[in-house]
Amino acid sequence: TALGVIRWLHENGKLEHAFCTETRPYNQGCRLTAFELVFEKIPSTLITDSMASYLMATQGIDAVVVGADRVVCNGDTANKVGTYQLAIAAKYHGAGFYVAVPFTSIDTKLASG
Repeated sequence: TALGVIRWLHENGKLEHAFCTETRPYNQGCRLTAFELVFEKIPSTLITDSMASYLMATQGIDAVVVGADRVVCNGDTANKVGTYQLAIAAKYHGAGFYVAVPFTSIDTKLASG
C-alpha cells in the first residue's frame, strides 16, 4: 500500500515529512493513515483534502503517493474521488505521482476501465 512506500522512504532517509489527506467522504486518512504515521513515528501532518494543491505550490512537495482500489492492464486506476485532483495538482506543480497497490488490486482480466 501507499503507507508501505512511505515507510520505506522514511526508513531510508528519503522522506523529511509526509502530508496525509483526510480522504473524504469516509475520512480514512483521519482514522487510519494519520494514526499509522504517528504509530510508525513518521513526521507528518494531517491536512484537509483541499489543502493539497496549495502545499504543492508552497512546500516543494516532490511526490504524491496514493493507494487504489483497482488497477487494470492499461494502468487505468479506480480510487476515491480526491485522487483525481491530486493527480492534476501533482502534474501542474511538477511533482511525481505514484499509485501503490498490492498485486491483489491489479485486475489482469480487464484491459481498460
